[in-house]
Amino acid sequence: MVRYFLVVLFTLTVNNTQAQEQPVANQESADKPAANKSDDSSVKNEATASPTPLTNNEFEETQLADWDRADWQLVQTKTALFDIKGYFRFRTDLLRRLNFGNGTVTEFVEGLPAPRLYATSGDNADFAAANMRLRIQPTINVSENIHIVSMFDILDNVVLGSTAKTNFTTNQNPTNILNQGTATVNKGVNSVTDAIVVRQLYGQIHAFNEQLELRFGRMPSDWGLGILSNSGSCLDCNYGDVVDRLSVTFKLADLIFVPMYDWVSSGPVLNTFNNPSNIMGRSGGQPLDAVPWDDVDQFSLRILRLDLPETIRERVNSGQTVFNYGVWGIWRRQARDLSSIYYTDPNSSGDTQNTAAEVDASGGLPKEERRDSSIFTVDGFTKTYFGGFELGIEAAGIFGSYNLQIPSATASGGTTKQKISVYQFGAALDATYRASSDMQGLILNFKTGGASGDSAPGFGALDRANTQYGNTVATEDYDNKITNFQFNPDYRLDLLLFREIIGTVTDAWYLRPEIAYVFSNNISSSFAAIYSQALFRRSTPRGAGRYRDAQGDLQGARGSLPLGLEFNAEISYGLLGKIAQTSPIKLSIAGGLLFPLSGFKNTSLTQDQDGSFSWTIQTRTYITF
Repeated sequence: MVRYFLVVLFTLTVNNTQAQEQPVANQESADKPAANKSDDSSVKNEATASPTPLTNNEFEETQLADWDRADWQLVQTKTALFDIKGYFRFRTDLLRRLNFGNGTVTEFVEGLPAPRLYATSGDNADFAAANMRLRIQPTINVSENIHIVSMFDILDNVVLGSTAKTNFTTNQNPTNILNQGTATVNKGVNSVTDAIVVRQLYGQIHAFNEQLELRFGRMPSDWGLGILSNSGSCLDCNYGDVVDRLSVTFKLADLIFVPMYDWVSSGPVLNTFNNPSNIMGRSGGQPLDAVPWDDVDQFSLRILRLDLPETIRERVNSGQTVFNYGVWGIWRRQARDLSSIYYTDPNSSGDTQNTAAEVDASGGLPKEERRDSSIFTVDGFTKTYFGGFELGIEAAGIFGSYNLQIPSATASGGTTKQKISVYQFGAALDATYRASSDMQGLILNFKTGGASGDSAPGFGALDRANTQYGNTVATEDYDNKITNFQFNPDYRLDLLLFREIIGTVTDAWYLRPEIAYVFSNNISSSFAAIYSQALFRRSTPRGAGRYRDAQGDLQGARGSLPLGLEFNAEISYGLLGKIAQTSPIKLSIAGGLLFPLSGFKNTSLTQDQDGSFSWTIQTRTYITF
């Protein structure tokens, strides 16, 4: 019922907007550049905006960036009917010994090690590839108050040479030496992604004399420093958080309030006139939520104090201290869900279409499990500017519980209900000092932070996160807690350990000092060192095999906490300094060395084997528009 009430309220608001709407801008206004309207990713940009930005985020929409602070009105220029921006990215990566040459880069599934990176050259995991992406962000300005915003990725991270024609024209081994060209990208045939991917599509409406902003659709989500929610808008980012959301933004007493509702999951859908067993069935109709009781709802509220970059610059130059902040509270709930039987039954299509009959195929009770879940998230950030200093801090906590059906340990079999508790915490600090205010000269940066961990073997990052609960070995009690917080993988710290080997910051803390210099010819260079250490010995490969035997005695190596010491260096053109805002060409070359520490020592061999250092060379070319 909540979802339907929100839709009705939204419709009434839109009707009010239509009554106030002005005609589309005339030809004179169409010749002027379109105003950049807000999107969710900008909350981070404004909150972390610097008088002299360290990075270039010109492609992010700006959240409420046009507020006129004198009268609370959104200052808007005349808009063209169509606005487009984006970039073309070409990257090359040379990666060597990502497994340290001793096979310690693993994940643990049901207590057993599974290689995360396999050896490609002797004992070494060596990789090299070139990939590209064209990102297009068109905005249709229906009027000054109504906009349709979208984002498309074309050949997103497609590896060059990966779709040769000879790979898919014969059932025998292809003769690639005789290849005659490149085949069209086809998901499921020669690629894991589509040639064109629709990332975002949402509507944006300003109403009530610009005092209210509505958004609805599939949109980016970004917050604070980006450790919890990150839109992935940087030029070298890979992921990006996108949500199905309805949000309202308004301002009171210099504070911005953003209540939101998210369709986290609706489960399978149903097309009532497309029965696959009926050859006369019709496709292309409107699908419906096939099982309404399995929905996951999320309600949240953001409260922010933000200043525009121009305002920050003026106040800092006059000797003042600027303090911005934000608090985000989230409540997620689910009463019931489809059981694992639905997804694992060989008679189930596993598709998201036409599933109602499969859910209740027996004519009896639906295949359901009680979740009775509530998950709460609280995240806060601060951003302080004074003199040449900029200090950002973000901390997030996630807590709650849900029920899970697990195989029963009794002789009768079946399943038993197990309550899974969630307790996670993560925090990050980002401090920057700029010796000059003209976007040139010396820049010093220091980052530190950490993410809570779990005593289960392995880090459980990304696709293996569900390995952080359950029975790690048969002789242990069931682990019913998920405590490993995971930084968003687009929060960038290094080139190797967290980015390529573990996947993100989890069950670890780090220290990262950096020195950079922007030369007068707009060429910049930087050098950073990153020390990292695990929170639990058992998470490291050295200690992951430790377990209790039938007598309750601990067996295997005790493990070691230090993970690695990494050094990154980069030289770039157009990424820092004044030219970053004007030049369409941006170039960089970066290198990294990672020395594994005792946490990655291999103890499964006859003798302990230290790992060899891994290294990388990476080039980046961007054409922005």
